[in-house]
Amino acid sequence: MEKRFKSYKTQRQIEWLSDRGSIYRDKSVQNIARNLGLKPCYTAPYSPSSSGMAEAFVGPIQNQNSY
Repeated sequence: MEKRFKSYKTQRQIEWLSDRGSIYRDKSVQNIARNLGLKPCYTAPYSPSSSGMAEAFVGPIQNQNSY
């Protein structure tokens, strides 16, 4: 935060997008994020297109197996 924003808090609230891993949903992590000026947001469950390259790779494999 300090390196990017020259402060320990953003000037305005910024959305922090992450997956739904338990570490990101932990109340203490969410509180720290909010204190830094971040708004915790999560990708949609089972949404390969919003979860990055790894999910984009796994998604088509899962779809083939559903036939």
